[in-house]
Amino acid sequence: PMQAIIKFVGSSRQRVLLPIICPLFPLSRTVRPRDCPQAPVSLTGLPVFDRYILDQQITGVKVLGLHTSTAMAAKAFTIGGIGAQPSLDDVVKIAQGGLVVALDAAGAERVKKESPAPKSFQPETFVPSPDAATPPQQLLDVQQTRAVLATRLLTVMNGRSGTRVQVADYLVEMLNKNILPALPAASADPEVLSRLADVCHGAGATVTPLPPSGSEPSSAPADGNSSCHSGSSRHPPAGPFTGPALSEALSQAGLTPPGLSGAERVVLGSGCCASAGVGALAVQGGKQLQSLATAVAALSCEALGVQTKSFEADVVEAQGYKGAVAAADELRGLLEGSKRVDTLKDKGAAPGELAPFTAAPQRLGALSEALSAAYTCVRSEVQSGALPPRGTAPLAAPSPLLPTCMLDLSRALLATARDSAARCRAVVRGVGGSGGCGAGAGGLEEQLSGTVEGGIAAAQAQMAAVGRVMMEDVDAMPG
Repeated sequence: PMQAIIKFVGSSRQRVLLPIICPLFPLSRTVRPRDCPQAPVSLTGLPVFDRYILDQQITGVKVLGLHTSTAMAAKAFTIGGIGAQPSLDDVVKIAQGGLVVALDAAGAERVKKESPAPKSFQPETFVPSPDAATPPQQLLDVQQTRAVLATRLLTVMNGRSGTRVQVADYLVEMLNKNILPALPAASADPEVLSRLADVCHGAGATVTPLPPSGSEPSSAPADGNSSCHSGSSRHPPAGPFTGPALSEALSQAGLTPPGLSGAERVVLGSGCCASAGVGALAVQGGKQLQSLATAVAALSCEALGVQTKSFEADVVEAQGYKGAVAAADELRGLLEGSKRVDTLKDKGAAPGELAPFTAAPQRLGALSEALSAAYTCVRSEVQSGALPPRGTAPLAAPSPLLPTCMLDLSRALLATARDSAARCRAVVRGVGGSGGCGAGAGGLEEQLSGTVEGGIAAAQAQMAAVGRVMMEDVDAMPG
């Protein structure tokens, strides 16, 4: 079963996890795949939630490798075709720089016919905001920014908003030339989308995953999610970083901002495109995390030899939750034929000490249900079409389902993270006086108590703050 689990993780293209997961368990030698010599060798107490691993493997594209020659040589992904239904995978691939985008010819012609004639276009009076620049720690990162641009482009091309095709062309060129505006990681969509509208005038700064040339990064992201391996030279510095002024980057690339009319600003500033773009990354990454968390949970059960009666079909099916039934079935498949599970004598275990193991089907099943609900909401927003405004007001109000589903997904992911950390601690320390890693346990304990649990606590505090706002104001629409 141990080798089956390792093969399962490897088949998910998460090979870099192998040299991190396997040393946690004394049952197998450390696997160092030949096709991943750059894999980090230091351990982390919570491998599936390590930020560096997520950036490098779950997204499938290295932070430093946006727009490789292979990606640029690929066939362009057309946007705006008649009857086209873009998927979350499409948004994620664009966000990762793995797709070159282009406007569908027929779709672009339709948008052009529905927009005002050039002679009747009346640009808005735009005055750049005198506000100070947003600190890098409060900006969307590179992939999030690309996801927001992609989602806004999709809704403009799918709708009948009267927005000029020049605006869509401008967003396409920014994506393909990787000129990314600095967008705030705000609590609601209007602030992000208002800044995006300013970008159409060439205002603002750019964002980059690398620090300015010749400078040293002075700070890490303030969200508590900095990599456990940040001290290693193998890893890129934490981003994002503010790059040159957007006007300068556009000039160097030969791009001219299209400007906006008052109606176009209303169109670009309405909807939930920012939440949907970032949500697409969260949902697709969450699916990968679910598979990895299930594999790591099975590894933990194997290492500790816990009782798996709670995984049996009749036990789980009695509760009636489909997600839990599917999770239990996957765990049983990974542990089939094991001679170690059900060997732990847990008479000395403290109450609740084994809950992260015995309740794994329910916890992982809850994550599956949350992912399904969030996927449905994000897909609806990605496939929606922008509508023309009514005067200076949007024609349609945003749906309240998207923020509530994303909040529920955040809660499920945090619960999965806490369970993973608790299982790791149980494997390291042992349960009821049995098991334990012995030598080397101190380093893992330090990582668990510091970086891992600190990051989880910070994320939980942010989620609680959003939840309080939504409970106090039922009309609140946090992003």
